[in-house]
Amino acid sequence: MRPAVDFDACRKFAMPNQSPGEWRLFLEFCEAYFRNRSVVRPVVVELGLQSNLQKRFYEEVLGAEHIGIDLSIQYSTPDICGNLRDPATVEELKRRLHDRPINLLFMDAETNLLGIELEWTIYGSLTQHLVAVHNIFSLDTYPTGAKQFWTKLVGTRYRDYRFMTFYEWLPPDHPCFRYQMGLGVVVKER
Repeated sequence: MRPAVDFDACRKFAMPNQSPGEWRLFLEFCEAYFRNRSVVRPVVVELGLQSNLQKRFYEEVLGAEHIGIDLSIQYSTPDICGNLRDPATVEELKRRLHDRPINLLFMDAETNLLGIELEWTIYGSLTQHLVAVHNIFSLDTYPTGAKQFWTKLVGTRYRDYRFMTFYEWLPPDHPCFRYQMGLGVVVKER
């Protein structure tokens, strides 16, 4: 069993493009979820990396093996550089997984409804425990595909899934106001 995590020590890390409050609650939930299920080294696959700032949180807080996938190396250093819809990208991920399931899938690459649905179909099927969808409560100035997808997904009422949301409302004068985007988490209970 892993030792208790000092979440306050994480403040030394550069913050990812997340609302700090909802990001911390999300990490605390993931850490407790994996600890309670004796998942010692969860496999985290992140779709869409931005500046790859979340990788350190996954590795140091969750003790995870992180595999980041992005279309470009312009803003980050992905483990797999490729189009998420390309079968070669999916095959490279499967090769790296070595027949292991994804424990946490973080979907943050696509911004339109069709793209997010494809992420869910392709990569969600490889995931055993948690699927996180970013931007489910995005402000009107941000794309709304994730918001539409989340509403549609929750409305389907899957019997084997539980849905959780992490959202921290921040006032417009808060320095992180533009990052209040919300995280939806699907708990795939089997």
